[in-house]
Amino acid sequence: MGTYGLGGNRRGTVRAQEILVATLSVEMMNAATNRVVWRGIANMDIDRKANPEKREKSINKAAEKIFKNYP
Repeated sequence: MGTYGLGGNRRGTVRAQEILVATLSVEMMNAATNRVVWRGIANMDIDRKANPEKREKSINKAAEKIFKNYP
C-alpha cells in the first residue's frame, strides 16, 4: 500500500525555472495638490534573449494595457 495508503513508488523529479518579471508603473499627479489621481500597473515576463526591439515592443504593449483602463 505504500506510505499513507497511496500505493506505489513515491519517487519523482522536480524542476525549477527562474523567470525574470518586470513591473511597469504609471502615476498621474495633480500638479496643484501633488497627489496621485490615477495609477496603472502592468507585470510582464522578460525574455533575457530578446533583442532591444522586441523588448521595446513588450514595454509598449504593457503601456497600452495600462492606458486601456485610463478614464
